[in-house]
Amino acid sequence: MKKAGGILGIIGGVFGVFAALVTLFIGGVGGAFQASGAGTVIGLGWGGLAFSFLAIIFGAVSLGARSRRVGILLTLSALGGAILGGTMVAVCMVLALVGGVLATLGTKPEPGGTTLAPSAIPARRRGKLEKTLGVAAAVVVVGVTGLLAIGLASKPGDSGHGSPASASTPAPSRMQPRPTSAPAAAASPPQAFQVGETFATQTFHVTITSASVVHSVGDLLTSKAPAGAEYVAVAWRYTNRSQGPVSAFAVPSLHLLDAQGHRYDADLEASSFYAAQIHASAKAFSDVNPGIRLSDGDVFEVSSTQFNPATWSIQVHVDGQDVIVRFPASLSAQAAAPAAVQATASSAPMGAASAAVTPASLPAPVASAAQATASPRVPASASSDSQP
Repeated sequence: MKKAGGILGIIGGVFGVFAALVTLFIGGVGGAFQASGAGTVIGLGWGGLAFSFLAIIFGAVSLGARSRRVGILLTLSALGGAILGGTMVAVCMVLALVGGVLATLGTKPEPGGTTLAPSAIPARRRGKLEKTLGVAAAVVVVGVTGLLAIGLASKPGDSGHGSPASASTPAPSRMQPRPTSAPAAAASPPQAFQVGETFATQTFHVTITSASVVHSVGDLLTSKAPAGAEYVAVAWRYTNRSQGPVSAFAVPSLHLLDAQGHRYDADLEASSFYAAQIHASAKAFSDVNPGIRLSDGDVFEVSSTQFNPATWSIQVHVDGQDVIVRFPASLSAQAAAPAAVQATASSAPMGAASAAVTPASLPAPVASAAQATASPRVPASASSDSQP
């Protein structure tokens, strides 16, 4: 029964290692896409990996142990992995827990008062080895538990980066939008930027280069917006202005904010096609070295009737803070032109509806608000003479 318990402990520990690696992979992917709770998943993966290794060690030692302490330590390792290792590791730790119980019950202690024979000297040495392993395992368990407690107590969104940061610098003063001689007010609200402007944080220079409303993105592989929806395609770039590499999990990320403050995440499929279309250079899991500038693209699926560039904005999450970027006036003019044409057509009489909306009377797509106001209008006589 003791050997069976040790074998079960080894098998449970090996399966726990694979489950912990899968948990770490899931947490890493979630952190790359700035998912909430990704830091907690990563912490659970490291905890499961540590306790799985302990289960393998104690399972191997319990095969030849003559003390119940090794079986008890195997049981505690299985319980620790089940509690602090996540769901997948907990399932695998069931085998290690059963193995620990069998190893504890199957080990028969040596009777007291027997004469020490020469053949018993190796057993005493093994007892000292077991005691040393027990103390070392207890230290490892306490250390891992403390680190996990600290990691779980911290905020998941406050991920660090590789550049050295000054601890005495307050959070509001980290934004350096423009070099100026006058000191910035401490209680001033965050400044909103426009598309095309570059702003600086402690780690990055960020620029939203363009924003457009399209119905499909991609070159070879395309993604089309469904009926009643459209794509807001945003191209942007960022540069590491710090003195050290920055982790891929700490690079800036983009979101879309509506008039009520609801945050929209990017469409992963459409964003990947758009990034290939604009030849983006951003990397998925590589660090950003100092002085390196990368470009990227994000696509957001929005309702055609609800999206309004005049009241919606782009939110850039960088260095633990949110920066607001406003859409250009040209995009607001493009969104307002079809609505004005539709309103004119709906208010015209039934007989004049075809004359009110004709290809000749529609304004050309404008690139700016100045071009929209300077576009020529077709005289009323010309449209009336063209009718039969």
